[in-house]
Parts: sequence; C-alpha cells; structure tokens
Amino acid sequence: MAPAASSLAQLSARDYDSSTSQAVAFAFDQLGWTLLSVGITSFFGGNSAVQGMTTVHLFEGRRWLGWYNTPGSHKIAKKYGRLADSPFWGGLFPGCNRDPTHLFGLNAEIGPYFVAAHALAGPRRSGFPAYLIVREAARVADPAALNPSEAYAVTTFQINPTAGKLLEKPLPRLTYGFALPALSSLTILSSFATCAMCAFIRDYWCFAGILWGIFASGTACFWIGSAQLVLSHPELDPGSPPLGNALLYDDKDIAVLRGPCDAVDALARGHFHVQFNGKPTRGTIGACSLLLRIQSIAQVLLVPQGTFFGQLMFVASLGVTWCFNAYLSALSKKRIQTQVLLGALQIKEAQRRSFGTRTAQVVYAVLALKATNPRKVLDDLLPNDTPAWRRWKTLLVRGLSQPESFEFVDADWNSPGLSPADHKVLCGLVQDAEDAWRKWKSVAASGPSGSEASLSGGSDGGVGVAGPSHEG
Repeated sequence: MAPAASSLAQLSARDYDSSTSQAVAFAFDQLGWTLLSVGITSFFGGNSAVQGMTTVHLFEGRRWLGWYNTPGSHKIAKKYGRLADSPFWGGLFPGCNRDPTHLFGLNAEIGPYFVAAHALAGPRRSGFPAYLIVREAARVADPAALNPSEAYAVTTFQINPTAGKLLEKPLPRLTYGFALPALSSLTILSSFATCAMCAFIRDYWCFAGILWGIFASGTACFWIGSAQLVLSHPELDPGSPPLGNALLYDDKDIAVLRGPCDAVDALARGHFHVQFNGKPTRGTIGACSLLLRIQSIAQVLLVPQGTFFGQLMFVASLGVTWCFNAYLSALSKKRIQTQVLLGALQIKEAQRRSFGTRTAQVVYAVLALKATNPRKVLDDLLPNDTPAWRRWKTLLVRGLSQPESFEFVDADWNSPGLSPADHKVLCGLVQDAEDAWRKWKSVAASGPSGSEASLSGGSDGGVGVAGPSHEG
C-alpha cells in the first residue's frame, strides 16, 4: 500500500502543478490580449546597452555578471562584432575601425601640454591619461584657499617610487562597492525568474526567447570583459636624458608630477590601450556577437507565438535590464579611468595651492618642479619678452638657484634702464614671485600631514579604487 500511496501522491502533485500553471495561463488568455509586436522590443535600448558594455573590462569580476536578457543585442553585436579581426567575421560585422581602444572609446580627449624638468625640447602635447590627471587636479581642494578670486592653481602629485614597474603590467581593475553587484544580481534574478515563470506555465516560446537572451548576453559579457587595460608609451630616444619630474598645464591649472622617470614619462606621453590574449579570444567575441544577432532575430519570431502572460514576462525581463543598462551608461567612464590610473600610480594624496595671477602660479610650479633649466621652463610657460619680463626672469633664475634664501633686494626693484611703466610691471612681478615662494616655503615646512589633500573616493569627488562616481 505504501508504494501505491506514494505514486498517488506524486500523480496528485503533478496534476496540481499542471492545473495551476494551466489556470494562470488560462486566466491571462481569457483577457483576449496579445502582444504581436513584442519581439521587436529587444531592438530598443541599444545605446545604453552598448555604453554599459564599454566599462565591463574595468571592474574586477564584472565579466561574470552579464547573465541577463538584455535589450539592444543587435547594436551590441554590430559594434563589438568588429573586435573579431578576421575576413570571415569582417563580412558579418563590417566596419572601418577594428581597434579595440577606439571601439571602447578609451582615449577620448587630447591631453594638455607638458614640460619635463630635464628635457631640452619645448612643450609637447600629452595623451589622454595626462588629461585625466589635470582634470583630477581641479577636483583637489586647497586647504589654504581664502580668496575665491584666486583662479589659478598648482597641484603636485607624488607618484610612488615603485609605480614604474607596475605600469609595465596591465592596469589593475577596480573593485566595486555595494550598488553594482546588488543591481546586477537583481537583474540576473529577474531574468531567470521570468524565464522560470514561462516554463511553469509551459510557454516554451517565451521561455526559449528569454533563455537565449541570457546565454547570449552572458557569454558576450564574459569574453568582452576579458580585455585588459594597459598604459603604453613611446620609448625615449637613445642618448636623450630622462624626463624626470614634469608638469602638465592648461589655461587655469598646472599639475606637477614628481616620481620615478619611467612612471612620469608613461603618464605624460602615454595612451590607454586595450589588450586581448591573442586572436582566439577576439574570434570568440565574433561568435558571441553572432549569438547576440541571432537573439534579436529569434526573439522577434519566438515571443509573439507565446501566451500573453509569457509575453509580459519577456517584457518585464527587458525592462529590468534596461534600467540596469541605464545605470551602467550613467557611470562616468573618465572617472573610472582616473581611478584605475591613480590606483596604478599609487597616488593617495596631492598638494594644491591657489593663486591670483598666472605669474605666481608659474613660479610656484617651477619651484615644485626643480627643473635643471628653469629659464627655459619660464620662457615656455610665460613667453612675454619685454624688458621688465626679461629682467624679472633673470632675477628669478638667480633666486631659484638658492630657493632656501629666495629674496629680492632694493637694487632688483630699481633696475636702471627701465621706463616707469616697465618698473611698475617689474614691481608687480617681483611681488607675485615672493608670494609664490612664501606659499611654497609653507608647504615644504608643514610636511605631508599639513599640506596634502586625501584622494579618497566618494561623493565629494575624491579618487580611490573603492567604486565609481556618477559624475561626468
């Protein structure tokens, strides 16, 4: 009797499950509604899906968190299918530029000018990493700023002595806080839950459409996320002196880089580069892009054949993923790259001082740079060539040779041969130089604890590797 009772219980449970699933499907079918065009919803939301995929290789473990049914699969396949650099995949995914760095948009801006402490050449254009450093310099607070009219500033970054060796390897990925894994887990669970609900009511059309989307998106995210970010830079010419310290400057900000020569050179002249582990990986990305393209076509054909409830589950899975893609696309890629870069350089703190004039700003920067040829740096940053400016630069170079006793005497103020107008200009320039020297002296005397601002991540705009900021 016991085996018979067990068999009856199993049959009863199966009948109950079957009747329940059929009752759910029947209740929705009685409404008489159907979404005949629901399959084309997978073509919407492509821009946010593509934008969200551009940061998948910048976060540690992010490549494992793509198992969800995503909209915009056609656009993802169209863009990243070009990573598969071969004639076969080129026919399926045509495009003029197949460089991974260009496709990910990692060198988005031209960098500022830079001047090296020991170089003989004039100012040269830097790359996008230097642009990020100057952009970050503007975010550092000046603890001694009293006058809001001080529009010019110098920020000194001290690079870790071992950073040069770190830059020879792929840059470390960011670790994230609570938001990103929580939202991605919610998105994954929603896709699997809607897929299970379709299986529960035996709507295998919508079940297959959602499951294919999960598989295609997950494999594409895994392989595209296998890319590694590196910082490449040209080698110095044989016989040329090492750059040493360097400064980056634009119209308002100057960033002084102090540290090992190879790290400063990589930052001043380097560019971001995306590296895959050989062509097999890029060929696999082509196959993943083909899966995404099949997904967009299959969902158009399969989902309209399902029940109204199954179609609602399909739309719900896409809706949750669309919200997650919107969150990813809102992340500032520049901010994320800045965090990656500063994490590799091991820059934790920076000094910033503000000034009311460009002249005082340049004098402070030259003092912090410790250039071997300060007159050339002055001419590069302040090309003015009047008698007053020439006299001031001569006096300044003399003072820079002994920065500990930097001062001007009455004979410097009353230089013969200058017109009253030039004398007035010289007096103002000398005053600016003395103001800059006093600030530099106070920073040198106060030490790190009293003069440096922390670069920790957070809503105040700091830098760290704990998580990204949404600020653009």
